[in-house]
Amino acid sequence: EKFAIPRGRPMIFFAGRMEPRKGIHLCKEIVAQVAARHEVAFAFAGQDLFQTMEGELMPYWNSLDLKGSVHFLGKLDLKDVGSCLRQTDVFLIPSLWENCPYSCLEAMAAGRAIVSSDAGGLPELIRDGENGLVAASEDEPAFIAALERLLEDPALRDRLGAAARRSVEESYTDEHIARVSADYYRECFG
Repeated sequence: EKFAIPRGRPMIFFAGRMEPRKGIHLCKEIVAQVAARHEVAFAFAGQDLFQTMEGELMPYWNSLDLKGSVHFLGKLDLKDVGSCLRQTDVFLIPSLWENCPYSCLEAMAAGRAIVSSDAGGLPELIRDGENGLVAASEDEPAFIAALERLLEDPALRDRLGAAARRSVEESYTDEHIARVSADYYRECFG
């Protein structure tokens, strides 16, 4: 794999723009607390629009001596995100606002366990305890608890990841979307 995060410990992956509406600022304490208590690797991929990662978060985490637990990969293309997803155990989406994030669908299709916020359209994709875990938007302790639950329970990670993949296969394939769209148009104009 192009992005070889040290294995031997679970990996939590965030992919998105490093901006407030994506909840990147919440990761400051989420990472600090989870990495202090667990053998884990965090990987972050995305455009650092406001120098949040390089100017604030990475220096803070480095000051905590988290022993190589945090990796900032910068902006990646879709193929490289897929490479990271194959190495991922948990996908993190702490967004404050979302519609239907492509990153969530990609992580679901890859069969990864997901911890997401309850913002916007995310609860339409992730059903708490069924195909992922949901934390209240901006509730850092809820995100920490959900991540730790998945880190401590690999069987739950596997079950939620498999359920996430089934959700995509059942509701978000090209064929399914085309059928739903055709039915809608038939109903409207039929």
